[in-house]
Amino acid sequence: MNRNNISNQIEDLVKVNHAEIFDVSFPFYHYTGIEGVNGILGDNNFYVSKSDFLNDRTEIAHFQKIYENAISVLTSGRPFDNQVRIFMSYCKIFSEYLKVKNHSFAEKDSLYVLSFTSNNDHLPLWSSYTSNTGYNIGFNNNLNKYFEDKSMNFWVGNVIYDEDRQYEIIADGLGEASKIWSQANSLGISDQITEGINRKLFEKFQLYSMFFKNHFFSTEEEVRIVFKKRNSDKIFHRCSNGIFIPYIKVNFCKECVKSVCIGPINNLDNAQIGLKSFLDNNGYKKMKINKSKIPLRY
Repeated sequence: MNRNNISNQIEDLVKVNHAEIFDVSFPFYHYTGIEGVNGILGDNNFYVSKSDFLNDRTEIAHFQKIYENAISVLTSGRPFDNQVRIFMSYCKIFSEYLKVKNHSFAEKDSLYVLSFTSNNDHLPLWSSYTSNTGYNIGFNNNLNKYFEDKSMNFWVGNVIYDEDRQYEIIADGLGEASKIWSQANSLGISDQITEGINRKLFEKFQLYSMFFKNHFFSTEEEVRIVFKKRNSDKIFHRCSNGIFIPYIKVNFCKECVKSVCIGPINNLDNAQIGLKSFLDNNGYKKMKINKSKIPLRY
């Protein structure tokens, strides 16, 4: 083992294990009001909001809480052997890194989030995101193939609600980092290498934090696309509830749109006729139009 090998391992450290969160089933759906449909399908682009302006503010702190509890949970009941000592020593170093650098996993200046769900007709989602009068847009297989800008850096994954699984994923990241740190320590180069290990692990955990949510939200069955903003991406702002929300625009091709579903209390014939006219006019001819099957009428 030499320094070049360790440097390569550090670079690999930030790579996400796709088996952990990215086994996504298609199609998935985006619930929105009529203005959202007009913007998304009318202009063929998503407005992707900055991560710390998500609807649920508590999720920003969720990963931080899970991480802070992780060390005691992960070491509880394990024999205090050399492997555990190495693991705990590195965890202490990483915690000091976070403290000295004043880092928080909530600091995600470059991450922007777009939310979907695997549930195509779910009353709480209709209520939360469309006031029951909106629509959901279905997207088909391999949405990522249809982004017009192929240089976008993004991750598509299922949100994880199971705290045991969240702890396990954090343990894997810390365990991988501690092994690299131990190898560097045995070669007498840990001082030069440690900063790089810490920085890469922090980046990895920031990304993972985008896919961890409290189990109380599990009925949403959320799927997310997380985009990393590039220097060339222009920031726009929209207004919602008295707040300016930063977002970037991400263009997609029409081929990725599978269907549009009309909400449960918007099932008027005129809604379907108007939607068909809108879709035809914007190049979505022969698009499948569904109506919610939820028997809700006001």
